[in-house]
Amino acid sequence: MKKTVQESLAEVLNRVEKAKVHSGRSSDTVRLVAVTKGVGLDTIQQVVQAGVKDLGENRWQEFRDKFLSEHSIAVRTIQWHFIGRLQKNKVKHVVPSMCCIHSLDRWDLAGEVERRAVQEGKSPFPVFVQVNMTGNPAQGGVKENELFTFLEKLTALEGLKVCGFMTIAPLCQEEKKTRNIFSRLREVRDMARQRKLPGGVPGELSMGMSDDYEWAVQEGATIVRLGRALFGERRP
Repeated sequence: MKKTVQESLAEVLNRVEKAKVHSGRSSDTVRLVAVTKGVGLDTIQQVVQAGVKDLGENRWQEFRDKFLSEHSIAVRTIQWHFIGRLQKNKVKHVVPSMCCIHSLDRWDLAGEVERRAVQEGKSPFPVFVQVNMTGNPAQGGVKENELFTFLEKLTALEGLKVCGFMTIAPLCQEEKKTRNIFSRLREVRDMARQRKLPGGVPGELSMGMSDDYEWAVQEGATIVRLGRALFGERRP
């Protein structure tokens, strides 16, 4: 029998707590972002009613079609995270609607986000720098060897608030390889903390999805982005 959203959420939260305890960080907070790509409104309403207030969307068009209608969920009661690849021409829509962007990885994109944030009165706007830890260009993200140069320029922008880093693990589902990716991003975060950056310390780690979130939590994730683990298989 298929699990209900509430049952899946309870299982996820239990596994997150066990992963925290296993890694000795039981007092830390791990925020769950429910990824609503391909998920219908009725199902999304269930996870909101169960207490999840952070939702993530990959595509602006899908977010617009599902959530900006008069019959939709009250958008203002939810923290909306934009977690997908972002085109510059969509920034004007994303900044007014979202609480943060997890996928900032280009200087021209940063400038457009800052401009729109100032224009919308949402400055400084929270962003995560996406770091490409796998070498797969299809995943996007700043290369690790270019990160600190990018970060120093980025944190000088007064209209942005760099909250932390995001990455996507390889699809291989090999524990050692995946955990090495997550632990390396934690090390990168710790190195960034040692630098005197103009915008402060970027401390958050947005890493871990449905197949690997427990490993991510054990390696220091502060945010996990879960779709299938909550909602089951989704439509394309």
